[in-house]
Amino acid sequence: MERKLHVMAILFMVLLAAASCGKEEIPDPITADDAEQVEYKIISTGTLANLDAFVKQNLDDEQGYYSLIMAVDGVKKMMDRNFPVKDKPLKTICYTYKSVDPQGNPSVESAFMAFPEQAAAGKAAEGIILYNHASITSDAECPTNTTILETVLAWMNYVLVVPDQHGFGASSSAPQAYLNPDVAAQGAIDAYKAAVQILVDLEVSCGKKVWNAGYSQGGFNAMANERYVARHPDCGVKFERTFAGGGCYDVPGTYESFLSGSYRNANVFALASIISFNESEKLGIPYPSLLKEPVLSNYRDWFLSKEMTSSQITAQIRLKGISDLLADDIIAKKGEAFDAIWKVCNRFSLAKGDWTPSASSRISSYHSTEDDIVPYGNHEAIKAHFSKIGYSGAQVEFKDLQDVAIPEEARFILKMMGMAKITHERGALYFVYDVITNGLG
Repeated sequence: MERKLHVMAILFMVLLAAASCGKEEIPDPITADDAEQVEYKIISTGTLANLDAFVKQNLDDEQGYYSLIMAVDGVKKMMDRNFPVKDKPLKTICYTYKSVDPQGNPSVESAFMAFPEQAAAGKAAEGIILYNHASITSDAECPTNTTILETVLAWMNYVLVVPDQHGFGASSSAPQAYLNPDVAAQGAIDAYKAAVQILVDLEVSCGKKVWNAGYSQGGFNAMANERYVARHPDCGVKFERTFAGGGCYDVPGTYESFLSGSYRNANVFALASIISFNESEKLGIPYPSLLKEPVLSNYRDWFLSKEMTSSQITAQIRLKGISDLLADDIIAKKGEAFDAIWKVCNRFSLAKGDWTPSASSRISSYHSTEDDIVPYGNHEAIKAHFSKIGYSGAQVEFKDLQDVAIPEEARFILKMMGMAKITHERGALYFVYDVITNGLG
């Protein structure tokens, strides 16, 4: 399932883009004055030849399908228009930097960066995209340990910065900090600052503008980044625009949906987050108060080891409902264990509290009404929050993914992919498609 979705996402991102990103002016470059003196360590570097080779590399045994897609009239022109440096090599860098853990203690985190090599020769990239990746459960899936599909965005002539989430990569010995907005945002902002320092030190020419984006947990993290810069106006970061898709902003509301058994496809993520809350927040809840068999005997191997992907864990619990996996008091929403988890849910929620995006922020929020993993109620909850605090108008837009227009030449591809409904995983394709085709503007 993961492999199939990865292939579909690459195809959709690369082959269905249909509008120019627009390169109307030379961006002001990042200079030494823009870089804080932050510590970092480059742990690996690499080169990706060009976009076409990258797609083929990531399709492996899907070559026949790739050839069929490339035969579509207009596809090559669409790629040329939307990926202006698609035939140029990318430089990739994995690096470590300093940030904090859930208790506020110093930690070493890691991140992945990619940019057109021509930017190192003085031809400026347009700016930086701070991309927040979706949920993972294995360390092998984090950006510094694998080739991520979002790398295609760098061929749009941007510097792409993707932090590993806390608990993966350089901090893999620590528990995963799932849905902790403070840790996610601090790590992302620190990753960005370290990236700017690296770009200056390597004399890479890049515009000053920064875009903030992500889908699923990445959408949650992107919104958390917005909250961070609003609460820390002195951090020196201003986003041109935030694109947040399919995020779990209303954490307690989402858990009520999960515990009702209505979102069976989300069972593995419900388990991952409850285990993460207990470990990373040091709640000390005995696991028999949280889990039933077979999870109780296997949670260390399935989750804490970070050796299994979500698909592999799902295969172990695929015939189980949520009431078969979590302790009875958790399902019934009662008792000390539930109360402790519920407090964390409320503390982590982005759809409540007194936070207001900065006056200059522009936010686009996306969600699918057919989402089968992250309830659509999250979209409604963040919309209600913004309405309550008076943040509306041209500053924010809410998009139902079903409304994204699809070019005529692409419809047969959608039919082949069986996209009658835009579920959560398919929504990722529509989300990135809309971001690319309508530009970052």
